[in-house]
This record gives sequence, structure tokens and C-alpha cells, in this order.
Amino acid sequence: MGLVVTSLAITNLFGGLSFLGGGCTGGGCPADGHTRFNWASIGNLDSGWGWSPSILEGSYGMPDLILIGIGLALLGVYFIKK
Repeated sequence: MGLVVTSLAITNLFGGLSFLGGGCTGGGCPADGHTRFNWASIGNLDSGWGWSPSILEGSYGMPDLILIGIGLALLGVYFIKK
């Protein structure tokens, strides 16, 4: 589970999940270069409010870092118990 969470968060940071914005309308959508979805606005993937530029453009947020931290913590717990 930790590997899935960490992989998902890192893939999103680099814009790898921009295919989820196919139904996005208005400004700030993946078609406009905003390829990273905002974890805090996950319910707004159909509008520009749910999307941000990727880390390649210097953009990241606290929810991204927190999710990566949670994934790494889950990996740590898994390896400690094993």
C-alpha cells in the first residue's frame, strides 16, 4: 500500500495523471499546461480549480508532500514488521 501511495503521489507531481482531466472545462485545465491535480480540490477535476502546473514548472503543494510522507511511512512500517 505504501508503494502504491508513494508512486501515485510522485506520478501526480510530474503530471502523469493529467489524463484524468479529460472533462475539464475553463482555464487552468490540463490542456492549458496544468497537469498536476490538487489533492485538496480532488472534487474539482472538471474545472481549472482542481489543477496546477507540475513540479517541472516549480509548482508543488503541502498535500503532495504530506501524501509522499504518508506513503514512505507506510513503507517503513511494512519493512519494520517484516
